[in-house]
Amino acid sequence: MTKRIITNSILTLAISALLALLAVPALAQQKQFAPIDAARMQRVMDPATGVEEFRQEYAVYLSELEQVMARFVESAYARQIIDRSGLKPLEQLALARQKLAELNEQELAGLKNAFAKSPGWRETPGRLNALLRPEVQTALRNLSAAPENDNLPGGITPDVCNNAFTDNPNRTPRVSNSDISINKALLLAAQAVVDSLPDDFLSVAGKVVAVVARTVIEAVLLPLETLKAISDDCSGRDFEKEVSDSFTTTNNNINTRASQTSVNNLQTTANTINTTVTNVQATVGATQTAVNEINAKVDVKVSTRATMAQVNTLQGTANTINTKTDMVLTRLDEIESLIRAFQAENLRLQIELNLMQGPRYNLAQFQQPASVGGKLELVRTIVDDTIKKGAMAGVPAAAVAQANAELATGDIHFTAKAYKDAYAHFRTAYLLIATNPAMRQP
Repeated sequence: MTKRIITNSILTLAISALLALLAVPALAQQKQFAPIDAARMQRVMDPATGVEEFRQEYAVYLSELEQVMARFVESAYARQIIDRSGLKPLEQLALARQKLAELNEQELAGLKNAFAKSPGWRETPGRLNALLRPEVQTALRNLSAAPENDNLPGGITPDVCNNAFTDNPNRTPRVSNSDISINKALLLAAQAVVDSLPDDFLSVAGKVVAVVARTVIEAVLLPLETLKAISDDCSGRDFEKEVSDSFTTTNNNINTRASQTSVNNLQTTANTINTTVTNVQATVGATQTAVNEINAKVDVKVSTRATMAQVNTLQGTANTINTKTDMVLTRLDEIESLIRAFQAENLRLQIELNLMQGPRYNLAQFQQPASVGGKLELVRTIVDDTIKKGAMAGVPAAAVAQANAELATGDIHFTAKAYKDAYAHFRTAYLLIATNPAMRQP
């Protein structure tokens, strides 16, 4: 699988990390590195101090960088990545130690002045050494192994998820973004030294000695970025599986509720009842007309009119029909209420399903406001209701707060009529709650 490369946007963070590194005590050094004596280094870098003392200090510096790389290339995987990059740090270090002895005083003075602009340069081996914690070395050594059922697909060499995480239940990444940032900061500092060399510093020996630190840092950075990229990809795979599992659960729940077919059948039955009621009402009207005609003829001669008993019987029949008609109308109202409830629930399920499925399945109707026939306001109501229910179900307060923040951002976009952006933030807020482990059924 192609690894994601840290983009240029991290440079700002790297510079901040560099400043922080230079302002605080050095990271814990490995035992083979003696602590840096600040007073001694100040004397070595003093312009008044002879350059030979700087040569000796730089020789120790190269030796420590060599020790770091020796530990680093214990991993066959790290060696493979470094070899493919063409950096060859161990060869460059050996050559730099040889060429250091060939530098004349002018070249040494130029190199010393360049390093004086990067006060923390001498701590670079210790900082790199501190990044190579035992668990990182173990991970690098294991990258050539491939346990079953824990590989990401793609590529010639499989990416093994267990290698990128610690063995604790939380699967903590072995390499953090902060580790990468520290290394980036060291790389920037090394590049700054090279960039600040005088224009006449052009001898082969001088170039080799000057750029070797940058080569070592780049060699360390490549495998660390690989480890971090693998952990990011594995975390992404796990998140996608969690969303998929949640979607399956939601889909199963949907299958236990009313289907659209059952709702349509119920609507057809209601329409039939409504037609029947209309016919009954017409019959009642005709009957009432007949009763009225009979009442009008009450004053006609007895021999030509109906008896009062007949009139009372007919009136009783009309009353019975009216009563039954009222019962049918009441039942029809109940059925219509049920249909509306089914339709509302079915629409909510469709909206939640769309929120869960992701951008590829977004429906335009759900991303438009009611003013143009859309359902975006209803989407917002459903997301708000889900957040409230998630809080009551035990979703962590941090996740609830993040979801509410996304909801508020969506409101801002809605007010600005950026409806698709509003829907995207509503969906993010929904997923923060709906896919949280606290929302899973026991």
